[in-house]
Amino acid sequence: MSSIWGGTLKDNEVGPAIYAGFLPTALATGAYRAAPDATVVGHGLAHIPDALRELKNGVAAKKLVVTL
Repeated sequence: MSSIWGGTLKDNEVGPAIYAGFLPTALATGAYRAAPDATVVGHGLAHIPDALRELKNGVAAKKLVVTL
């Protein structure tokens, strides 16, 4: 049995292959789409409590975003 720690990716060839080699181009060309779509709760730090309140009320298959 083996496991992968998040820090492992930055220390081996896998992280750069994904985050520098594959992902930027794939996102730009639409070959890879981040999912689920983002739900913007608001703009600015003042909206973080709104996002946390929505999270506390229950969120399923939703990405909550507060833009800065």
